[in-house]
Order: sequence, then structure tokens, then C-alpha cells
Amino acid sequence: MRIKEFTYSLNIEGEFPRICVNHPFQAPKSLSKYYSINEQNILAFLDRKFFASQPEYFNDLFDGQHFNLNIEECDFETFKFLLENKNIQQEKNKYSQNSKEWLHKMRNTLYSILNAKIGIICLTEQRVSELMWAHYTDNQGFLVEYNCASFPANFGNPIPINYIQYSTEFKLPNGDLALKFYINYLIKKDIWDYENEFRFIAHSPNYPSFETVGRFSNQKHDYKKESRLIQYSQSAIIKVVLGFNFFTQFISEVTEEYAIVDFDRPTGILRKALIDDIILNNIKTYIIHIGVATKDLIENEISIELIQGTSYKIITQTNTL
Repeated sequence: MRIKEFTYSLNIEGEFPRICVNHPFQAPKSLSKYYSINEQNILAFLDRKFFASQPEYFNDLFDGQHFNLNIEECDFETFKFLLENKNIQQEKNKYSQNSKEWLHKMRNTLYSILNAKIGIICLTEQRVSELMWAHYTDNQGFLVEYNCASFPANFGNPIPINYIQYSTEFKLPNGDLALKFYINYLIKKDIWDYENEFRFIAHSPNYPSFETVGRFSNQKHDYKKESRLIQYSQSAIIKVVLGFNFFTQFISEVTEEYAIVDFDRPTGILRKALIDDIILNNIKTYIIHIGVATKDLIENEISIELIQGTSYKIITQTNTL
């Protein structure tokens, strides 16, 4: 199935289903994720887990939605496999009475099933994007660069987003519905192309269903459901980059060689937890500063030492705090 210069196929032979994409981009060795400072993000990072998302959590309201899956070429036989525990003749009668309504209902049923089977991990090649630092971290959060080769097998391969011009005429090409479901997670409006986003279509290691919320929630179903927080290893972390204002409100002393910060207030608890983890695991750490001459954002390596309690010494190559 082809959309622009991307050609998609679905491989169901292995341990997990795999979406295969031929595209003009070189596979990245590393990708990064922006994090704002909140309890969920900090705890997930400390536990070395990603939140494998679903469309209800996406910031693009068109991204991965069920209404993108056109069913004009479908008929009763297309969805017959979903009727294992239903009266076939009754369903045929419903289809005969109002085929459009019946097909939409079946499309949504399939979407609900498949939506619970996978989770989306969104990363980017852009580590120093002014827009992304502002939008996703308010310039106070942090970014983690990851080695893609160190992710577990259930993550699959990194796939670049196919940025397209949406219109009322846009439809996914006719073909296998399961393949279209996967492709639906890999296309976005071209207004988002500044993000240079790559996605991993992840499955639970045991391949049950993930917990889902919203219109297609499975919370009331009694079958086994897995948390959308899925594990990666410490070895996947290349470095942490702190936002320009990560320390700003906690600085108590600045010299040409170092700065002293003190996370001695409630707003510093989560930052302290992150910094303690960085020190404990000897993670390379950088901070964003402004290149005055170039008017660009620049990563500057720093070292961090615990003084005592909530106080730390931040040693920078240049005075950027």
C-alpha cells in the first residue's frame, strides 16, 4: 500500500505483528523524547518506562482516529470474522436494512480491538528545536536521547511519520483493513512536520490487550489488560538534556565556574529526584543555553555534584545558568 513515497506492508509471521515501510529516510541510530516536569513523566523515567499511547492522548486531534479508516470498499464479508458469537442471519438482515450504519459499527468494533493491542511511542530526531522545547517542556523540562538498537523486540523498528496534506478528499488507499489501521498511526498533517517524528508501534511483551480509555475504552471488559507503561533498559539512555530554565528558580549562587542550586521547596521535589537518578547512574548530562552570536539553542555539557540535602553544585563549561 503506497502513500506518497512511502510503501507499507504488514508482516504477521513473527512473535509480534510488524508494519514494514519502505521510505526515503535513513534509519536513525538515536531518537529523543521531550518531557515536561510532572510526576507521571519523572516516575516513568526513573522506572525506565515509556507510556505506549493511544489516539485519545495525541495532541493532533486527527491523528490515528477511527474516522480516517474509510470503508466504502467493504461489504458484509469483510467483517464476517468478527461475528463468531453472533447470529449470522440477524447480522445479514441488519446489513441489508442499513449497510452504512452496520459497516461503521463493524469498523469501530475492529478499531476498538486493534487499538487495545498496540501502543504508540513517539520520539524525534530534533534535540534542539525551539518550538518543541517551548511546546513540550515550557523550557523547564528535559529531553532524553535514546539508542534505538537497545530497545526490546516488542517495540519494533522506528518508523518516520508520513506528513501529508489532509483534505476532505483524503482517504487511506483501499486494501487490507488491518494494514490501514497501522498506517493510520503513521500519517499526520504536514503542519506537524517540524517535529521530524518517528514512532514505535509497540506490543505488550505477552501480547494481551493494553488498557484503553475514551470512546473505545475497554475498562468494563473482564479480559486481561496490561498497563501502557512498558519497560526499556538503562543501556538505551545516551544522555539527558535539561531545559534552559530547569534550574532558574532554584539558583542560590552563581560564579564563573559553577552555580549552586537548592531544591528546598515543593516545586523542587521532582527535579531533585531526576538529578539524583542522573548522579546515581552516571548519565551524561547537558543543559540548553542560548548561542548569543548564532541565535541558536546549544547543548552544553555539565557535571552535577551533591553538596548536601537538597543543595547541588552545577559545573558548566561556560556560565549558562
